[in-house]
Amino acid sequence: MKGNGSCPFLFLGHKFLLSSLSKASASCYFVSRVADRAITFQIELKRNLKCKLRMIKPKTEVPKIELPLINDTQWNLAAQKSESFTVLVFYRGLHCPVCKNYLEELAKRLKDFTDRGAHVVAISSDSEARAKKSGKEWNVPELPIAYGLSIEEARKWGLFVSKGIKDSEPDAFSEPGVFLVRPDHTLYASAVQTMPFARPDWDDILNAIDYIEKNDYPARGGE
Repeated sequence: MKGNGSCPFLFLGHKFLLSSLSKASASCYFVSRVADRAITFQIELKRNLKCKLRMIKPKTEVPKIELPLINDTQWNLAAQKSESFTVLVFYRGLHCPVCKNYLEELAKRLKDFTDRGAHVVAISSDSEARAKKSGKEWNVPELPIAYGLSIEEARKWGLFVSKGIKDSEPDAFSEPGVFLVRPDHTLYASAVQTMPFARPDWDDILNAIDYIEKNDYPARGGE
């Protein structure tokens, strides 16, 4: 072979080496990107867990909450001076016929709660127009109805959130929950649901308040 300064075998070897290095570099880059994404995913997961899965334990302070009422006044939990409990009733909104029946039954028992030193408010993520329509069309003449609960606030209370699946539903709204809050703004008891059905019975809650006050029964489940 003449010495023309090149060797086919050397050339092929050099080409193979470059190809291998290129593949190795690409592999390292791919692994690096996967690792970066895994770390980002873990960070986002931690954020979501802190934000979305917040659970309020009994005997701990509940989140601050202040919202407008359909009678054009403001409702503020901090301003409540109940003797026994403030009862916060989170409902789904105007679109929910189960909520309508539930709040109408509650409205019939407002005096029973007042006689026990308890304040009551119904709260939803509805807009002002939707909430005022509920107040007008539902038989809830004396029931304080607050509106404009943000999804972020709903999650702070540990409420589940749904996306609208029908034209009559908002884009997003909170699912039901009932919270009994002591005058010192600590949680005594709560019932949170993922669906509109099988909610706590008002007579059961009234009987529970009687028992709690008579026997000085402590909050449970906070350990």
